[in-house]
Amino acid sequence: MPLPGGAAEKFGNRYEGRWTVACLLDVMDEKASSIRLEPPGPEEQGFEFWVTKQGVREYHQVKRQHPSGHWTLHTLAQEGVLTNFTTRLQDPSIHCVFVSGNSAGQLDELSDRARRSASWEEFNETFLRAAEWRKNFDLVRHSLPSLPEQEIYEQLKRVHIRTIDETSLITMIESRALTLVDADAAPVVDILAQMASDEVHHELIALNIWNHLESKGFSRRHWDKDPHVLRAVE
Repeated sequence: MPLPGGAAEKFGNRYEGRWTVACLLDVMDEKASSIRLEPPGPEEQGFEFWVTKQGVREYHQVKRQHPSGHWTLHTLAQEGVLTNFTTRLQDPSIHCVFVSGNSAGQLDELSDRARRSASWEEFNETFLRAAEWRKNFDLVRHSLPSLPEQEIYEQLKRVHIRTIDETSLITMIESRALTLVDADAAPVVDILAQMASDEVHHELIALNIWNHLESKGFSRRHWDKDPHVLRAVE
């Protein structure tokens, strides 16, 4: 675990950059249609970027870790995560994603229970029946005092938690880069990371990213022409 202060900030920025590259790869692979890096103005508050997937805009907040090793609802409220989310989630078409190497189990479970329920009434009467989950929901409610309970429930359905440690994140992006680009993964990842830094505030689609890679001498990997693949098929 990095020490507090400057070193911790650099570690966090590295993790954030790698998750950004993972989402750029989603756009390249057409699993997402566009990404906007650090949108300016009020949109930027508390979020690194947004991604559009199947017409849904996802705002991503990335935090490498918490000193305690996990994110409780209390710490998420203290860090302003819940407030930032509710600001965006007032638009019913928006989803929010919290990404970290440490788990946010309480929020993850609450959101999952909200999505599995058929209505506010069922969520309130059945999914919050256990004292632990009633208490957790009340923690969220007290953090967002201006919102009625049913509105909090509707927002919880559009909150998503992604937990991935940095080593697994590196492995994932390098593996995906190899499947998409006809080159070693490391230089491709470096170029995408630099592109993310250079294209702050810009909205990017797959064409933009592929054109940039091609300008650097990289091309798509065509598996149907790969001799190793062809031999394996034969």
